[in-house]
Amino acid sequence: MADQRACLFGYVTANDAALQRVYDSLIAELRRSARVARGAPDPPTVRRLRVEQRTWVNTRDRACTREVPPGSVPLWAQPLSECFARMSRARAAELDSALSRARGER
Repeated sequence: MADQRACLFGYVTANDAALQRVYDSLIAELRRSARVARGAPDPPTVRRLRVEQRTWVNTRDRACTREVPPGSVPLWAQPLSECFARMSRARAAELDSALSRARGER
């Protein structure tokens, strides 16, 4: 079980790297467009995005662990990590579209 958990966390970390980059870029762009100084509190657009992202992470976690409950099959980490990766790619695409809109590209 511990090996499977370590494997899963490794996959999730690797799969979430692109998602984290676009999320961080979107936050930076929203702060820039709101003309927020470095170190100043987040504008409402960023606060909403942070809440939305926490909600999305919780939803992803629940959905994927329902699909393949940990321990339900001998090698459960791989199919579970595939679910996490699929959902992370979709979320990264959503955030990338939002980033393009924030930059005025679309």
